[in-house]
Amino acid sequence: KQNLLAVSLSRSQSVVLVDPDTLSPVQSISTATQPEGLMIWNDTMLYIAESGANSVLVYDLINSRENKRIAVDFTPRRIISAGGFIYVANYNSKSISRLSPGQLGVGRTVPLDGRPLEMAYDTRNRWIYVGNADQNTLDILDPSTGKPTGRIELGSRPLGIRVVN
Repeated sequence: KQNLLAVSLSRSQSVVLVDPDTLSPVQSISTATQPEGLMIWNDTMLYIAESGANSVLVYDLINSRENKRIAVDFTPRRIISAGGFIYVANYNSKSISRLSPGQLGVGRTVPLDGRPLEMAYDTRNRWIYVGNADQNTLDILDPSTGKPTGRIELGSRPLGIRVVN
């Protein structure tokens, strides 16, 4: 099993893989403009939200090569896995893209009434919480359907979300 730390470097348009034991960079992955959110699938594929290119780069960590690039909506910033799918927060489109691992495109687009940024998956309750920057809420998605199921009013902009079980 690999033991690496992936770090997106938006200004240098790359993702650096770092060995956390030696604290040394071991590989640099060139990306399209403004890589932001990162997610690992099955310890083999690194999904990179390319904010400036409106795409998600799928990088094969085993073979050290680009596997595919998937077009999504405008300004993808964060990415998580939940319920066997991959979810991408498209900030300027006010939407969430749902991807299926191994597929070449977007399976479903979920429209929202505000710009999504942070996301977190609650494994116990099986909900995806999406920070809605415009509405000052947490929007709740059901990963089995990919549809919104509720909302939590916060009164202020949610900037960080983590589930504590």
